[in-house]
Amino acid sequence: MSCNFSNKSMYNEISDFSILKVFGISIRPRKVSKPIQVLWSFPLASYIKVNIDCIVRDFIGLVACAEIFRGGMGKFVGCFSSFPDI
Repeated sequence: MSCNFSNKSMYNEISDFSILKVFGISIRPRKVSKPIQVLWSFPLASYIKVNIDCIVRDFIGLVACAEIFRGGMGKFVGCFSSFPDI
């Protein structure tokens, strides 16, 4: 069965693949972007560096964020996580 009435790509979630496979629908997964290497560097001695990472799953209304604070020479200062409303 091939019911591709759209030229849109899908989210690359295992659940998407599994459900579509059950119905015999061919899929167009998104192409994986080229990974890049990101190097982390220590903040200056009198500074605090904040690293933030968030994930958004807009199709289910989920947002999750985590923050970590590091002082001079990478010393751990604190961290927290949050689940803001979207």
